[in-house]
Amino acid sequence: MTVLTILAYILGFALFVFIGFALWQYGRENYGFNIYGLGTVIRGLISYVALYFAIMIDTPDDRLVLLIIVGVLWLWTFVLTLIRTNILIAVLALIYQAIAAIGFYFLLNQAVRIFYGVKGKF
Repeated sequence: MTVLTILAYILGFALFVFIGFALWQYGRENYGFNIYGLGTVIRGLISYVALYFAIMIDTPDDRLVLLIIVGVLWLWTFVLTLIRTNILIAVLALIYQAIAAIGFYFLLNQAVRIFYGVKGKF
């Protein structure tokens, strides 16, 4: 039973990656739009920083402002993808764009640690 569970997780992950690649390829070939572009990743990183501060801040007004900023950044990403592709790609790409922003953060963190010899994480 555990072998089947492990295989199911591996196949599920492979399917998830394949769908992300298929979305990217379809968007590039048919619409000329990269759903994992640098602007998308930067908006995602800024939204994660704003979300982090929204969680850490104690005052409800400041928290609301930061949560609105997070919402606006992700709405901007969605609308931009919707304008340049179609509704199905825009909806499905939101999940993958959020994961791409997290992956870019880890790559950026690793690059800083390698090139500048920074100990720990920033």
